[in-house]
Amino acid sequence: MPAYDYHCDTNGRTIEVSHAMTTLLQTWGELCDSADLDPGQTPVDAPLRRVFSAPLIGGKEPAAAAQPAPGVPCQPNGCPCCH
Repeated sequence: MPAYDYHCDTNGRTIEVSHAMTTLLQTWGELCDSADLDPGQTPVDAPLRRVFSAPLIGGKEPAAAAQPAPGVPCQPNGCPCCH
């Protein structure tokens, strides 16, 4: 089952929860029920928004783009990205 991140502006928390693709959680109470969390002081009718993030490929964080060393061109004759 896919995992989705939901953010509650009322309490500033972002929670990841797994559910069917056809499900859309709309309130803090629905999220807490789905994630088996205590809603705490946050009203159960507080609105949520789904937060989209880049998916992991192969379960790993994407590698950082290679950066040339300062003052060293990427190619023997230099290249536009370094100038």
